[in-house]
Amino acid sequence: MSLEVTNLSMVLSGSTILDGVSLRVGDGERVGLIGSSGSGKSMLARTVMGLQPISARLTGSILVDGLEVVGSDDASMADLRGSRMAMIFQDPARALSPVARVGRQVELPLKLHYRLTAQERRRRALAMLDRVGLDPALARAYPHQLSGGQQQRVAIAAALVTSPRLIVADEPTTALDSITQRQIVDLLVRLVDGAGSSLLFITHDFSVLARAAVRSYILDGGRVVEAGRTDDILTAPASRQGRRLADAARELSLHGRGMES
Repeated sequence: MSLEVTNLSMVLSGSTILDGVSLRVGDGERVGLIGSSGSGKSMLARTVMGLQPISARLTGSILVDGLEVVGSDDASMADLRGSRMAMIFQDPARALSPVARVGRQVELPLKLHYRLTAQERRRRALAMLDRVGLDPALARAYPHQLSGGQQQRVAIAAALVTSPRLIVADEPTTALDSITQRQIVDLLVRLVDGAGSSLLFITHDFSVLARAAVRSYILDGGRVVEAGRTDDILTAPASRQGRRLADAARELSLHGRGMES
């Protein structure tokens, strides 16, 4: 499933948040979007999903498998989200409901988008928990009873249980330690590749991105300032922001906090 963003701009409360952004994720491709805090990358992710602030003014185009997102009504986007594309949010503790058991939350997208019996939804949810490396017995747990890494695995299970063709992952490893980061990135890559889905992976950390994406874009001040193969950008960045991010990734590696292994 492809994603095509063309000349996308956003003005919010008089400020330009996105400025002529263009990027593409091909069918079955893993693409990265990297930028520092405030660069607009999370807002771009939410806009792709049709979750931008209601007061935001958009121009440009976002095509998801040929379907236009900009200007689409809520009903059309609700049908598209969950069934054909899904988002993994930065903070699973906030994305997951604190009052619903894990199994119910993984089942919910199936209940919303497919006509399945309760027994079939339950079977698929337990199988998905197993696929993300969790004991299916944790289906009866509440999110606060899980570690941060386990919570993110639940969020991944809920996002992927409907077999979406496009996954947008918005900094899914930010709150995790380096070992858990590596495990979550490798898990996500394995599941996406196994399903033949497309992935837009968003982060501020090149050491994470190099593990997740073959090709990447650098966002700075709401603009794309560099694009190319992830390894090439990391080793020989052409933009000033690219050099800053690459230097930061090398600094983390020198102090033993990188994700090279």
